Amino acid sequence: MAVLPLAAWVLGFLILAGLKRPLAEAALASLTVVSVCVLLTTELLSAFSALSFAWVALSWLVLCAAGVLLFHHRVVDGMRRLDPRRRPDLSRTDIVAGAVIAVFVGAAALAALLYPTTNYDSLTYHMPRVFFWYQNQSVAHYPTAEARQLFSSPFVEYVVLNLKVLSHGSERLSNLVQWTSYAASIAAVSLVARQLGATRRGQQAAALAAATVPMAALQASTTQNDLTCALWCLVAVYAMLSALSDQPSRQPFLIARGAWIGAALALAVASKPTAYLLCLPFVAWFAITSV
Repeated sequence: MAVLPLAAWVLGFLILAGLKRPLAEAALASLTVVSVCVLLTTELLSAFSALSFAWVALSWLVLCAAGVLLFHHRVVDGMRRLDPRRRPDLSRTDIVAGAVIAVFVGAAALAALLYPTTNYDSLTYHMPRVFFWYQNQSVAHYPTAEARQLFSSPFVEYVVLNLKVLSHGSERLSNLVQWTSYAASIAAVSLVARQLGATRRGQQAAALAAATVPMAALQASTTQNDLTCALWCLVAVYAMLSALSDQPSRQPFLIARGAWIGAALALAVASKPTAYLLCLPFVAWFAITSV
């Protein structure tokens, strides 16, 4: 059952790919939708002290079933876009850049899966709050001497909690939240570079730079929240750039872009409060440029 969030992301990716959006953009947009669902379902189930295996699994199953029933034609179109015969030929530079990124991302994945969480912040407030939420089947406040367990931004721990509940209490998958943010951030950096006018080689250089940031590679196998905050800041910036570059006449699409910007900003703040400072200049620039 722990693969249900992954199944929801794949489903969302196929639906958005069926709308003829770039595949990397579809992947990030689907991740945004799934993350918003994590926030909403966790808060809703918590209100009834129902963060149990049965209810959490049922909520993910309902989301997946609704996606299939409502958008099955888009899912089929998205699967057609993944046909290997439609993929462009890869140059030697593409292969080398992809191999280097794969080494970093793969090594981080192994570390995230094979090694337990040991860093100070994770053991003092990230994971203890998940343990209490899991025990209480609610994210309501509880008695503790560590105030950060109650008041710190909770999004990363909400995802960890969902994985823990769906894994029947196992914490083996807890580090994968930051790892997913690491891998998605590399794609987001590449997309931002493209929106700023970078060539294909420029996008590769930007992705390589993001993949090889030492702190990012190290935090990709922990349960901290810096990478997740960085991811949603990048997604918000990309959504702003995309909204400004689209044709003004495409009103429904611009409304969807606005919703994506708002969701990404909300997820950034829900991941770490420093998102307020990081996103403020971009929001101000976007508002001025839009006017």
